[in-house]
Amino acid sequence: MVSASIPPTACVDDVLRGFGQMLVCNHRGTGLCVLIGLFIFSPQAALLALLGAGVMSWTVRRLAKEEAILKTGLLSLNGALLGLVWIHFPQMLLWAQITATVLGSVLMAKVFVPVAERMHQKRSAYVLFSLPYIAAAWV
Repeated sequence: MVSASIPPTACVDDVLRGFGQMLVCNHRGTGLCVLIGLFIFSPQAALLALLGAGVMSWTVRRLAKEEAILKTGLLSLNGALLGLVWIHFPQMLLWAQITATVLGSVLMAKVFVPVAERMHQKRSAYVLFSLPYIAAAWV
């Protein structure tokens, strides 16, 4: 475990780095710009993306053994993209979107943390971890 108590600023940093990864940039400032743009586009979509990234970041901080995998922002990116996917399914009820975002983020964290830690041990490129998601989001 990285730490027993999770400082809120650490989760905010992880979340903003995750949003920055949407532009393939591991920087909090870029993430903040992306988040502001999402709020301008659709406040509901931005809130769902923020929920997904926040839940993913919090869960990853609970599960991860290494701090290095948290600083990439790639794990939070996956939660944010899950929250954004609901733009394409407007007929789905809001409570179902929220539930699916939270449960999906937790499930992804449980699957991706061991994979990311294994990649870190083998010194693999982390960007390969989210390249399919980024490509799909840009298409």
